[in-house]
Amino acid sequence: MTDNAPLALANPPQFQPEYWEKVPRGRMPAVVHNARTKDNFKEIICRLANGQPFKFKRKAEEITQLITPGAPVDIEVVNDELVTGMYLKDVDRWAFRMTNQDLADYTKELSGHVQAQRNAARELMVVQVAAALLTGLAETGLIDDEATGQLADEYIEMSKHLAILAISALETGPQQ
Repeated sequence: MTDNAPLALANPPQFQPEYWEKVPRGRMPAVVHNARTKDNFKEIICRLANGQPFKFKRKAEEITQLITPGAPVDIEVVNDELVTGMYLKDVDRWAFRMTNQDLADYTKELSGHVQAQRNAARELMVVQVAAALLTGLAETGLIDDEATGQLADEYIEMSKHLAILAISALETGPQQ
């Protein structure tokens, strides 16, 4: 399956560090409750100033400072959910902080994963619709259940092609 994204979406502004220069980053005051390493990640559990627990993971290699229970911190976020940094107040240093380039790269990577999932889901849908078309054609007697060899392959390819056309029609909606 090929990527059918319009060219205008091939390089959205979020893929550029200049975009992230303009995006405000908020800070949430918190206290570290626990920080433990699991696999290659550091799981950090904090209690926010409002008393709510807050947990996130970071690649262990990105953490440049020791994080200890009881440490007062500011958790830096974008859009109130993406953790972009953690400032250790008692040592006046960042434990980690994403640069604008890091955010642009992260957005590209995430976008690639999302597109790959969409493509895989679409491919699975094509196979399922093609199988349903073949079953329907066989049940109506339009094709022979006993078809083998090249003829069966042609039916499968025809069904896949029809499935792709049907799914594309559903994706684009009614045309004038």
